[in-house]
Amino acid sequence: MLAEGLEDHAENYTRFLEIARDPAPREQANKTSLMLSLGNTPGTLHRALGVFAARGLNLTKIESRPLPGRPWEYLFYLDVVVTGEGISGALEELRAFTSSIRVLGTYPAR
Repeated sequence: MLAEGLEDHAENYTRFLEIARDPAPREQANKTSLMLSLGNTPGTLHRALGVFAARGLNLTKIESRPLPGRPWEYLFYLDVVVTGEGISGALEELRAFTSSIRVLGTYPAR
């Protein structure tokens, strides 16, 4: 990063992708970003969020974007603080009722 403090609002932030030859140490990686798509049925989002709540995993971001050409279907971007047993059990449960799920990365929360 070349400069800091360029924003005009304290809550404004931009994410950057860091590319390195070696992965970050796993003990420091405590946040996971993922995206998932859900069918257009009542309660599906509630059910998906419940998977994280049941495991005590805190969501720090949830953002939805419409899927082009698929009315009323959305792609959800989530940031999850990973603790204890991690996120693998939650991902397995989510796969049972999501149209697609992709882990974008796991990294240290800052």
